[in-house]
Amino acid sequence: MVETHVSLDVTTGVALLCRRGDHAVLREATLWLHETCRRYGVPADATGRLDFCLNELMSNIIDHGYLDEDTHTVSISCDFTSHATVLRIRDDGVQFDAAGTDGYIQPTSLQEAGSRGYGLHLVHSFADGMRHTYNEGWNTVELHIAHATSH
Repeated sequence: MVETHVSLDVTTGVALLCRRGDHAVLREATLWLHETCRRYGVPADATGRLDFCLNELMSNIIDHGYLDEDTHTVSISCDFTSHATVLRIRDDGVQFDAAGTDGYIQPTSLQEAGSRGYGLHLVHSFADGMRHTYNEGWNTVELHIAHATSH
């Protein structure tokens, strides 16, 4: 069996303008992801995991990645095979290795448990692989999401 590989490069992906604290861009990113996954036949369960990961990582970028009020660019692209999707998110925010930490620290009290997010921990749980690079002021996170196989 020959595996077909369709690759979307940056020009086929989407570049979004965003500012610190402005979550309106998440809707555009989500719409792009769902339309792209539909077009390339990504199963619904994989699309759901990609959606959660995209929204969580972009929320972190918007809330914590920028120290100024300037407009910044976040680029999103995907590579597709018949077995998996690789989602890439590229931003010019503060260097942060989302792949190197799952962000989970066991709370010691109920009060402490309510003050921390579990988003990165869930991203690590939903992704089948994840890596981060930082080059010339740009973070790039790659998430590998395997497509469920039918038996």
